[in-house]
Amino acid sequence: MKYTRITLRIPEPLHDKLSREAEVSSKSMNAEIVGRLQQTFQAEEAGAECNQLRGFGGLESTRYYQKSHENLQAKLDEVLKLLKNKNTI
Repeated sequence: MKYTRITLRIPEPLHDKLSREAEVSSKSMNAEIVGRLQQTFQAEEAGAECNQLRGFGGLESTRYYQKSHENLQAKLDEVLKLLKNKNTI
């Protein structure tokens, strides 16, 4: 993996928090910041996946597919009834 060097200005209280967390987890300040940034992207991706799944599996979607199934079943029943009436089955 290739790295890029940047200069970062952050508020002093945030620097203090990051410094303490890096020390507690035995990481460098850089590793702490990179790890936290990566976690935010992973969380966003997971959230996007959940939203996508929610769209396919949500209550509204379930009702839509149930209604579609009922309509299709009703049409199939009509066709079968017509065919039976014509003695083709």
